[in-house]
Amino acid sequence: MTQPTRPIQEEELHAFVDGRLDLARHAEVAQQVAENPALQARLDDWRREAALLRQAFAFKALEPVPPALHLGRLIETRMSRTVAHWRVAAGIVLALGVGAAGGWGLRDRQRPNDMEWLTMQASSAHRVFTADATRPVELGPSDQVRLVNWMSSRLGRHVGVPDLTRLGYRFIGGRVLAAVGGPAGLLMYDDAAGNRVTVYLQPMNTADTLPMRPIEGRPTDNQAVAGYAWINNRLGASVLSSAGHVGLHAVANEVRDEIRAGI
Repeated sequence: MTQPTRPIQEEELHAFVDGRLDLARHAEVAQQVAENPALQARLDDWRREAALLRQAFAFKALEPVPPALHLGRLIETRMSRTVAHWRVAAGIVLALGVGAAGGWGLRDRQRPNDMEWLTMQASSAHRVFTADATRPVELGPSDQVRLVNWMSSRLGRHVGVPDLTRLGYRFIGGRVLAAVGGPAGLLMYDDAAGNRVTVYLQPMNTADTLPMRPIEGRPTDNQAVAGYAWINNRLGASVLSSAGHVGLHAVANEVRDEIRAGI
């Protein structure tokens, strides 16, 4: 009897992208990914994020250690100690020297673009879950209180559900996601025509506030999405729908205003 295909767990997707799955499971996951264009697009976005991270911090390997932190010089100052004490000190100095040298190299370097990370992850989540016909959300409207408590707990701040009824959008539900940089929340809505809109929320570690800006879908992407993103009080937010969706700016303004008001 043929064994049923085992569903892919979130941690297995990360291991698949990182090349850490055993050969048998890697083949199973590869087959499921190949049969799911939305999932393939999500993994492609993860790979692009990883490439951007490597590019952003590649300079660290080329940075010289500042003379004051050179291991040889630090060791020389400790030569009067006993051999046992010198070995302990050298190990500590090595660890501190590497960490301090990395910090020195980062001092004047430009950090990765927060908006780029935010929009990339929001777009990936939108494509994957709005295309899911069976389970686009984890908790529905009847579990809104539980969803709010779950998201607020994971994101480390109160996160409510914007009310978009007056703009013609019905709340479908939401879920908590694993994202680069920590947990994120996804809320989903649709209108009478079935157009789905997502609100993506994620705490940001660096940028405090960045103004709203448009997100343009890639012309070559057959699942192109567009919308708006911003950062306020270290909370990144985006509102996305399919490219060409009219009236999305008004939705983004409403979401931003309600979040600012502390929904």
